[in-house]
Amino acid sequence: MRNRSWWVPILASFLLCGSPALATPPGDDCEVYGDVTAVPNPDDPALGTWKYCLEASWHIDPPFELSEIYLVLGLAGCECVCEEFPFAAQDSAGYSTGIDGQWNPCTVYYGAEFLCEGDPAVEIDEPLVRFTPLGVDCWPEVSGTGVFCFYSDWAPIPVPEENAYVVTRATDVVCTGEVTGVLPECDCGTSPAQEDSWGAIKARFRE
Repeated sequence: MRNRSWWVPILASFLLCGSPALATPPGDDCEVYGDVTAVPNPDDPALGTWKYCLEASWHIDPPFELSEIYLVLGLAGCECVCEEFPFAAQDSAGYSTGIDGQWNPCTVYYGAEFLCEGDPAVEIDEPLVRFTPLGVDCWPEVSGTGVFCFYSDWAPIPVPEENAYVVTRATDVVCTGEVTGVLPECDCGTSPAQEDSWGAIKARFRE
């Protein structure tokens, strides 16, 4: 959690009231959910066949602010994922609502990183994509929305109906939620030229 001078009067007011809220993280008082879409890459073809975007919304109990947001890929059982998963992202891989040091609305931009073995910070040990805020002049709010994207040659399939594939971290507060939509399918040993066409993918969803 960043040290910002405009928090001082807020913290002082809590202390004067004798509130214990600052001594104990909010635990389960948070929520996050999202939807993932995939379209044939409309940007640089060299990045990958498909563009995946997570549209997410979250709320974290104050005074904790978002540190990272994660998309768990559902590829824990994919034997080749660490060696073969084709992943790419632009330097600015996402954006969300935010606020600056003067309480003015602003846009937060994010970098993206593929972590095959997960991230111990959120106690997840399976493949995921971590989106981290860039810059120092605009920060995510405790409640916000954002869009976070990456590219892959692995084609989309529907996500399981029950999942916990979207995760937020705010200092030591970790929150998990469900996503709808699609995620990449495990596709070991398949080259991009062998992948299904967009029409074939849509036909598969209609079955």
